[in-house]
Amino acid sequence: MEGTRSQLLDVLDYWARDSSSARVFWLNGMAGAGKSAIARTLCYKLRQVDMLGGSFFCTRGMANRDDVRRILPTLALSLARRSPAYRSALLRVLDKYPEAGHDNLELQVERLIKEPLCIAFPNSPPTLVLVIDALDECSDDKAMERILAKLISISPHTPIKFFLTSRPEPHIRSKFHFTQPDVHYALRLHEIEQDIVEADISRYISERLKGIRMNVTDDYPDEWPAHTDIAALTHRAGMLFIYAFTAMEYIMKDPVKRLNNITNIVVTAGQPFNDPLDEMYALILGRAMDPKGHEADEISATKRILAAILTVREPQRLLDLSQLMGISTKRVRKTLDTLHAVIHIPPYDDHGTVSTFHASFGDYVTTSTRSRDFFIDPRTGHHDLARSCITIMDRSLHFNISQIRSSCRSNLEQPSATIPTVIAYACLYWPHHLCVALQPESLATDEKEGLLRSLEEVLRRKFLFWLEVLSATQRVHLASNLIMRSLTTVNNQLATFLRDANEFIVSCRDVIELSAPHIYLSALPSISATSSIAQEYWPKFQNIPVFHARGIGRRRNNVLYIKGHTNSVRSVAFSPNGAFIASGSDDRTVQMWNAQTGEEVTKPFVGHTDDVNAVAFSPDGAYIASGSSDMTVRLWNTVTGEEVRQPLSGHDGRIWSVAFSPDGTLIISASGDKTIRVWDIIMGRNTTKPLRGHAGEVNSVAFSPDGTNIVSGSDDRTIRVWDVKLGREIIKPLTGHEGLIWSVIFSPDGVHIVSGSTDSTVRVWNARTGEQVLASLTGRTHEIRSIAFPADGSHINSTSTSDHTMHIGNTRVDKRIIEPPTGYDPRVLSVAFSPDMIHIASGSADSTIRVWNTRTGEEVMKPLTGHDGLVWSIAFSPDGTHIISGSADSTVRVWDMRTGEEVIEPLAGHKDEINSVAFLSNGTQIVSGSDDCTVRVWDTKTGEEVIKPLTGHAGLVWSVACSPDGTRIASGSADGTVRIWDARSGAEVLKLLTSDANEIKCVAFSPDGTRITSGSSDRTIRVWDAQTGEEILRPLTGHDGRVWSVVFSPDGTHIASGSADSTVRVWDARTGREVMMPLTGHTDIVKSVIYSPDGTHIASASSDKTIRLWNVTTGEEVSKPLVGHSDYVKSIAFSPDGAHIVSGSGDCTVRVWDTRTGKEVIKPLTGHSGPVYSVAFSPDGTQIASGSSDCTVRIFSGVISSSNSSSPVLPPLRLNDTHPRRAFEQPDQIPFPWADSISDISSVHSDGQVLDAREEVSYDAVAGWVYGPQGELILWIPPEYRGHLYGPRNILVIGTWTVSLDLCRYVYGEEWTKCYTPYGSSSC
Repeated sequence: MEGTRSQLLDVLDYWARDSSSARVFWLNGMAGAGKSAIARTLCYKLRQVDMLGGSFFCTRGMANRDDVRRILPTLALSLARRSPAYRSALLRVLDKYPEAGHDNLELQVERLIKEPLCIAFPNSPPTLVLVIDALDECSDDKAMERILAKLISISPHTPIKFFLTSRPEPHIRSKFHFTQPDVHYALRLHEIEQDIVEADISRYISERLKGIRMNVTDDYPDEWPAHTDIAALTHRAGMLFIYAFTAMEYIMKDPVKRLNNITNIVVTAGQPFNDPLDEMYALILGRAMDPKGHEADEISATKRILAAILTVREPQRLLDLSQLMGISTKRVRKTLDTLHAVIHIPPYDDHGTVSTFHASFGDYVTTSTRSRDFFIDPRTGHHDLARSCITIMDRSLHFNISQIRSSCRSNLEQPSATIPTVIAYACLYWPHHLCVALQPESLATDEKEGLLRSLEEVLRRKFLFWLEVLSATQRVHLASNLIMRSLTTVNNQLATFLRDANEFIVSCRDVIELSAPHIYLSALPSISATSSIAQEYWPKFQNIPVFHARGIGRRRNNVLYIKGHTNSVRSVAFSPNGAFIASGSDDRTVQMWNAQTGEEVTKPFVGHTDDVNAVAFSPDGAYIASGSSDMTVRLWNTVTGEEVRQPLSGHDGRIWSVAFSPDGTLIISASGDKTIRVWDIIMGRNTTKPLRGHAGEVNSVAFSPDGTNIVSGSDDRTIRVWDVKLGREIIKPLTGHEGLIWSVIFSPDGVHIVSGSTDSTVRVWNARTGEQVLASLTGRTHEIRSIAFPADGSHINSTSTSDHTMHIGNTRVDKRIIEPPTGYDPRVLSVAFSPDMIHIASGSADSTIRVWNTRTGEEVMKPLTGHDGLVWSIAFSPDGTHIISGSADSTVRVWDMRTGEEVIEPLAGHKDEINSVAFLSNGTQIVSGSDDCTVRVWDTKTGEEVIKPLTGHAGLVWSVACSPDGTRIASGSADGTVRIWDARSGAEVLKLLTSDANEIKCVAFSPDGTRITSGSSDRTIRVWDAQTGEEILRPLTGHDGRVWSVVFSPDGTHIASGSADSTVRVWDARTGREVMMPLTGHTDIVKSVIYSPDGTHIASASSDKTIRLWNVTTGEEVSKPLVGHSDYVKSIAFSPDGAHIVSGSGDCTVRVWDTRTGKEVIKPLTGHSGPVYSVAFSPDGTQIASGSSDCTVRIFSGVISSSNSSSPVLPPLRLNDTHPRRAFEQPDQIPFPWADSISDISSVHSDGQVLDAREEVSYDAVAGWVYGPQGELILWIPPEYRGHLYGPRNILVIGTWTVSLDLCRYVYGEEWTKCYTPYGSSSC
């Protein structure tokens, strides 16, 4: 009110204008002291003089107003509207950090406030003020502490001022504990001289009473209001403006009578501060719930409505509150009519919000010792609201509630119906109200069971419709947490359904977020038939795709999808009791999660200034240690999230490894500065001098089981053992490894040390003598990154990042107890033993987690898919029931070990990457060579193996070739041999040995089949007699790098070769001499060379992403390089007529080029989920075969349409076609609509150009989407199927797993709603 608080407002005006005054002004005071009124008045006055930068008024219980994370983005938006200079600077910052609004709080302060302000107003005094009111009303005290600390710390260097108000709560008061007049100024509102406050309150009361007399009709005495009444009310209010406000609201209804009542309350001297307010609230509630004037049911209704107002998660409109309560708006108004003094009710319409005027009212009625007969138990409010939410969902949820017109566009790309706010509220908050309502002793058993029974009935019938609401309102990211939270309170029967529901949400989250229609069209058909969701909903949705998967289990195990980090998750760990998960990330934070619900336990642990590479729980779970690239170790309290002490600093390099001692008193850290440090947790300092001796970075450290010794492994190829107390080596360095040492560990009994190295060996050492006790455990061709012991020390587990295998060795005898598990795609990055030693889990660069039986080496369940990046770290829970994984996709996931269905036996096929494919001369069979050391022969029509696998190679098979007459197969291997096989029987005919140390990278037959040429890692080319196996020529030398490709000219007189030295060389096949200068132009490895069918040209493909064409006679390039691939080009082949070149690349695509124009003639052929290592045309040119690291061979139609084509002309595929061609009713024969039985389908476009209709759609095997010609969303494919699905032009997929689709009934586009068949009808 004008004229009140004038002295204080003058002080604030002076502070705001004085550039030399403190940058932060904290006004604090007890509840009801008038802080918010002062803040609003200050905002008004600052706005008048153009000094208000922005404001944020926090409100407890209001979802958008009690979240600390919303404060700074809101202020930044206000500032941007206010200041063009700031707006421009902010845009520059957001270009650099587009996710700044979602960063952790400290980074928000830096990137949204400090940095843009300093850019906009460099070296300028502050002229603007930001106002933040009611800091104590925010829901997260720890977050508020963090934002306050950061704002105070940056304020002296930032050209703006902050006006803050709050109650003097400890977590806020602590940030202003020390007097810093140059930084901040604190004023306690309730300590202002009482006479000043009383004068303001007296003026307020007097003016309000005069206004009441003027506007409210009553039988007023002449001297109303009397000075004695004003004085009495002023005295009763004391220092509380809220008392004066509430009293005026109360008096307004019956002025004379109520003023008399309130002034006649007896005042007790020395009463507690809250007593006057309590008496006021008691007086108001006493009238509203007086048994003499109200029926019992009316009093009960009043309490119910008040309980709802106090427990809703965000203030509700009167209309919505009415629906939540099941009480008419008129009835609500009537019930609250006598409570206008404490409850705000919209006066004119039902669309205004209903709320308490002040938080003190809620404090009063929910504290039984204060409110007594008027006490309201919040749990009763939550019970009512839980029941109401369930009822509303039951009544309101239905199919296509969002009224989305087309399935071909995302939610954000088309209009949709607005979800009514009460439905959105019910869908979002039923778990919150349910969990509070079902707290122990809050409800009778029959009430609990009734509530849960109602919930189960609704979810079983309307779960998908509930998800549709979350999709339409962009709240899908909350869905899993909502389900998992409710799981903590339900019975077993409902728990089973909820677990399946959560699996559905987590495994299909991306598609659910993107498109509501595809919840039904794509996500629903992708799940396992054993899922409760499938059993409930498949019968009601018959016009959706049907997946036919062979060799692939369909059950998913992903329990939680935890998304909070903003960069790669480097390390994860379970707490000792399994209740929590810690994660460390490249976003520089450590986070702690509830292992059951996935919710944040505390806000991110912020302090590190670089990547967090390692996290570990202390043995008692009280602390987390983290090691970072910022060269510090930090120790965090797991309860408060606070740092226990100052960072442990001293290292001069990145910290790669941290570990607690068995008794939890010490931490060791390994660093890139070549040292190990031992830290005393209590003292926070080194117990000894840094352990020096290594000549390279220290990659791994571990304590011995008794905590007396430390073992370390380093880039210097040595292992060292140290005494913890003395800080010195106790035995000589352990030497023998020929590569970097990545991992070291003690056996559980402390007797042995095991080490893993990039020299591809695992070694076992005597921990006392340092002697190697077993011969090196080999069996690998690439580096070993990680090793681990089970608890009993009987076995060693090791992983390799390059040969993609895992080995288990016996520590008592020098042998592997099981064969290396295969099936990996790229590098194995992390491995863990289950606590019972029965299982091993591994995380890989192919984004999967795999679980193996340690005794048999068999996979116990299908690969766990869902991550979209490298899996950096995995760990088992202490009870072995769950696995956690941290990934480069910035997420942490939790997987359930118990729900894995029995592994389905895979079909026959390669178990590892396919490096080479070739057609036999008749074109009916394909030969493939793989990293699994086998050669296989397949039927091109059925995809079945024609003969048993050709085995004998002891290393991966790099290359295969077929003799011109189709009777023999040649294979070149990493074992240094070329082997010749009978193509009909599979018998080995001949073995050509070069050297065990040299890998055979490529082989080729001469056109007449009498000779074989091979290229090797020893940089030579050799020529062999195909009948006798004898070398015909001396090795052809000249290349300065590995020879990756060799080929005979069509007339057999020359050999062309491509090498790692970036050149192509041409040799006389009779003399072995070079016939011309090397063909140069490539800037990287030449991976493949081929002759054109007429022998006039050579084509070469390179890691420089290009294909080049050379004139054989002149050695000159005949055209510009063929450019289009986004990664290395590994293989190329000419079509039989020489008109086209096909290429396979590391970008996972196959491309077809016109040799005359150098342009691509069709869209890239997609479907492979890994690099394409080999391509080949069939002899008649109608088919293209490709082999990939995804372990599959794909056959594509090679027929290219042209404008002169006489092929039948068919209309293009229509995206809203409700009846795809009937040819697709046999999914095993025609697995996808683009794989049509007609080999040449063309379509006439408006410009007269004739295109292949199969180019109308495309398949992105990485994202998993089938797209239409304009990027329309046709169908989403789940991750486990993507590498095995037929793509455009794809005729056949050959592999250990296959997936086909029955699209007979599939409806999409604008007809998508016909997918819903609640009464069992269908479109087929």
